[in-house]
Amino acid sequence: MIRIFVAALLLSLLLPTPAPAAQLLTGVVRTAANQPVAAAVVHLAGDNLELQRRTDATGHFAFGGLAIGTYRLSVTAAAGMALATVDLSSGGANIHLTLLPTLARVRVGGTPPLQGSGTDVAFDRATLARMPAGSGIAALLLQTPGAARGANGVVHVNGDHGDIQYIVDGTIVPQDLNRTIGSEIDLADASYVDIAEGAYPAEYGDRFGSVVSITTRGKSGPPGATASVTEGSLGYASSSFAVHTPLAGGTLVSSLYAERSGRALDPPDPVAVHDAGSAANTFLRYTHVQRDGYWNFTLTHALQTFQIPNDVSAGQPAATDDVETQNDLFGTLESTHMLRQGGSLRYGIGFKRSGIVDLPDQTLDLAYSPFSLLANRLARDVTFNLDDDVRSLHHDLRFGIDLDAATVHKRYAVTLAPNAPAGLPNTVIDNAPNVGHTTALYLQDGWQITPRYRLDLGLRSDSFTIFSTQFARGFAQISPRVKLTRSLGSRSDVYLYYGRFFTPFSLENVSPSAAYALSATVQASPAPFDLRPQRDSDYEIGGHLPLARGILGLRVMQKNATDLIDDTQVGLTALHQDINYAQGRIATQSAYYQQPAWNGGRIYASLAHTRSVNRGCETQLLAPCFGAPSDWTPADHDQTWDASGGIVVNNARGGWFSASTEYGSGLSSSGLCAPSVLFCKVPPHLTFDAEEGIALRQHIVLEIALRNLLNDRYRITYLNAQGNHDAAPRTLRLTLRLR
Repeated sequence: MIRIFVAALLLSLLLPTPAPAAQLLTGVVRTAANQPVAAAVVHLAGDNLELQRRTDATGHFAFGGLAIGTYRLSVTAAAGMALATVDLSSGGANIHLTLLPTLARVRVGGTPPLQGSGTDVAFDRATLARMPAGSGIAALLLQTPGAARGANGVVHVNGDHGDIQYIVDGTIVPQDLNRTIGSEIDLADASYVDIAEGAYPAEYGDRFGSVVSITTRGKSGPPGATASVTEGSLGYASSSFAVHTPLAGGTLVSSLYAERSGRALDPPDPVAVHDAGSAANTFLRYTHVQRDGYWNFTLTHALQTFQIPNDVSAGQPAATDDVETQNDLFGTLESTHMLRQGGSLRYGIGFKRSGIVDLPDQTLDLAYSPFSLLANRLARDVTFNLDDDVRSLHHDLRFGIDLDAATVHKRYAVTLAPNAPAGLPNTVIDNAPNVGHTTALYLQDGWQITPRYRLDLGLRSDSFTIFSTQFARGFAQISPRVKLTRSLGSRSDVYLYYGRFFTPFSLENVSPSAAYALSATVQASPAPFDLRPQRDSDYEIGGHLPLARGILGLRVMQKNATDLIDDTQVGLTALHQDINYAQGRIATQSAYYQQPAWNGGRIYASLAHTRSVNRGCETQLLAPCFGAPSDWTPADHDQTWDASGGIVVNNARGGWFSASTEYGSGLSSSGLCAPSVLFCKVPPHLTFDAEEGIALRQHIVLEIALRNLLNDRYRITYLNAQGNHDAAPRTLRLTLRLR
């Protein structure tokens, strides 16, 4: 196995090939009498692409190297014509088209692929634009199984501590900075979102709470434009403009988006005194189609500002607050060569520049906290990806490489309160840069043993190094992945899965000397840099079952973690640092059901039970082992039970009605919500959202959206290290959309 792995990796370096896997769309064209149609012309359009294939002698066709997304297929032949719309998610798609004398349109999709875990979820652009949760990435994640709400847009999925991997147009988005406010992913730029929750193949690495793959805006055909303006409660206003046009043999899509809000964060008080925020996003994508493939360029820029509200109810004066600014630039350039058998050769490079600036109100901070933080953090990443996919009748062989070279420039200035212990400096400075290199190599094979049995075997090698002026560490791991699937029919299956995972800690880490100055009251001497990557063993059983007109997905997962990664906060500042627990145990049992609704809509529901516990503090930097707990304690983001559900119903006039709900049980049943306990999760909460789209004219729609209909003013966290955070009250938003 090792020889095969090494040989495949050497071959991948010689081939012109990146990025997490392109998908395969296959199908067969038949007549109304169920006879295969040879030499039929199959035209595919979508995601900035227009491609064409001919069926073989058995009526089959294949389009390889496609990004996840929604595609339109048209077939013409002497026997008739056919049109279909296909949702292509991470499991690929295989469709059957019947030629008819009169052209008819069919939608293929709306049910999950029988490839990933039992609770993987996919959303096309039409659903994203019309469901209440489509307003942002955090709201969307809360509609997936096993999701728990955290403060200020953080979502914990499957019991992990916010470990969510984002992939945009096939390129992994680096996440070097400890971001605890907002999100750098703008869902308005997405045309398709695929969320994988488990049973990860070897091509996935780094973060394993869930993997969110996003295909950005794509459009084929003649030029067009869309625009919108929104006004809402709590001082909310936004506007957007997008345009697409053919250009030099390809398609150009660009958009602008801006918003402001009087309530940008979850404040510590139900009524925030200062909580303003703003966001501006610029997006550009160009796709150029070649004879046997295409190349794609994506560029996004996001600028966000947040006024961090103070805790007036705890006695802090209603004065100016700390301010945080986030500035993110991300670009990727990739080329895809499609093979005739349906495989693909892909290669690409990416660039990421992220900056976070924290400006303090020093007088106010030091009156109520031991620290006041002035920080300017800047991370730069250059990435390179390879992904080769070679297919035969019974095998789907993939191999590739991911490289990332990153530099994090830290400029921390933490001022200590006047009553700090004698001998400590007035201001602790940490301006030592951190440099990190990550390399991942993988090989995997999907072996269709028989029509009923499929065996997916994978091997992944991860290595990670971090350097600074006071430390240099390196880590590596080889991780096997294996999944056995038994097909029970076209709409049902069952699988067994085992995988080893490797999660590096964040590159943004405070220097040991600065950590000692900040925590000298509980440390006798400077501690060495002792952070470790998290290493997991993941066991799963799951599958899919047909139920009514839809499919029920089931998944039972047990994850055993060594050196589990969490984070801690420096006083009440916005500076967070990774820490390790010696062990972690996460158990999840989840179910997800969805079925098509009228006119291309959707009905869905999920239920999950999660138990996430930690034991044994290891880290000696900013979070010394306070007693080094020897027994298992619940994670502060564990909420035991969660449920979600929704519906999107479209009408023939171009309007729609949609609704969604989210329930979280919190930890109230565990007894940890006693007033004397510092770590406590929110009590149970239940929210409902609804949206009505009214088609005023052919290209004009009025959207009326209500969030938190029952006005459940629940507290997200209560007196833990993050402080208090309260969820938003009932809000109303009106949007006028031109399309």
